[in-house]
Amino acid sequence: MSNNHIFIFLLIITFSKQELRIPFKRHYNEDLSLINPKEFIPKNHQSNIEVILELGSNKQKIPFYLRFDQYSFFTSGNEAQIDKNLIKFNENLSSSYKKNSTKISFFYQHFLNGYKSNDVVTFNNKKSINMNFILASEINIIYNESGVIGFKNYDNMNDEMIKDYSFISQLKELNIINSFNFVFKFLDKNKGEIIIGEKPDEYDSKYNVEKYISVKALVSEDKQIFWGFSFNKISQILKNGKTNVIKDSKLLYLKIEIDGIIGPNEYEDLLVNDFNKLINEGKCFKENTNSYRYYYCNNNVNMDFIGNLQFEHSDLKTNFTFNKEELIFKSKDGFQHFMVIFQNDVKNINWVFGKLFLEKYLLVFNLESKTIGYYIKSENGISKSLIFIIFLILIIIFLGILLYYFIKKIPRKKRIYELENNYDYITQDKAQHLFQS
Repeated sequence: MSNNHIFIFLLIITFSKQELRIPFKRHYNEDLSLINPKEFIPKNHQSNIEVILELGSNKQKIPFYLRFDQYSFFTSGNEAQIDKNLIKFNENLSSSYKKNSTKISFFYQHFLNGYKSNDVVTFNNKKSINMNFILASEINIIYNESGVIGFKNYDNMNDEMIKDYSFISQLKELNIINSFNFVFKFLDKNKGEIIIGEKPDEYDSKYNVEKYISVKALVSEDKQIFWGFSFNKISQILKNGKTNVIKDSKLLYLKIEIDGIIGPNEYEDLLVNDFNKLINEGKCFKENTNSYRYYYCNNNVNMDFIGNLQFEHSDLKTNFTFNKEELIFKSKDGFQHFMVIFQNDVKNINWVFGKLFLEKYLLVFNLESKTIGYYIKSENGISKSLIFIIFLILIIIFLGILLYYFIKKIPRKKRIYELENNYDYITQDKAQHLFQS
């Protein structure tokens, strides 16, 4: 292999990785530290994951919320009547904006109205591309949001009208990313980044890549595709070792816009007697909203009766487990908030997990194969990036050695002041003596 071929090979290895990293942050409409304890859990369950993209020729900074249960990529337009605290895109200020003048209805919660549109989208790394999106002209007041990026799979039943308006699919078609993988990397409780297009190498030092397992995404009865897991066994494990198997609740759905867990009635049935006893003693409290009921207790209350939650599947090499400490949030207001809430007036048999699950487990979603993979923690995992760096250093050393020997073999032209080894020369004094004689 020639030096030129080796150099090209190194360039291919170095630059073949195609991914897009977009910072995200938690977004709350209110400061949770100032919220009444009775409203803490409902407000906490309404938090959003937000990314900021620059839209239009004049690079308007527009917030987008992320959704697992939606497909489309849309933002509120100039016509949309939304909350005055939310930022919407003003298409009249962008000279590069293009729209189809025919208004359409698209599926978001209850059907909404908007226009098929196209404009320049600029990301945090200053990469700018033209993308399709829906400019919403009418937003349902119940789900009042400035814009949404959907991370759901394509669904013929509801998404035919906006088939070409998926965020990730467009990135693939535009060669911005290599694959349909995406990962949510939490840097702390309030911020992180979405990694789209690659399985992130930096995780391999903490997770054993050989134990990567894929689980098919769930398909509901009406054929809609959601992200989630199906388990063989879900158990409550108490401190004394007693195990209560939760028999009917086997499905776990993921919902990125909530922090904690929505639990099935079956799980609440295991806890309600202990909670009621403490409520009667004035040590714990039960609150009801229009949709949910939830519990919280004084900080000095022993809540061991909650136990740990363990999710098992016969095909998986590990169990998903949440310890009691992870299910309780101790706030500054002096209360222990139970992070599992229960639905009112619904016989719910499913689990819904939010950011609590995504923070703890590294999940790799694939939009094309409709699978969720995850890495199992390993103390001995070797980082792919470290292996690549070592390989690169060895190649550079090898090229340096080749270059050294190549230079050594090049014939060197003698300079005018260099003398041959067999040249007989005399000193200046001797030459002068010979001249005088």
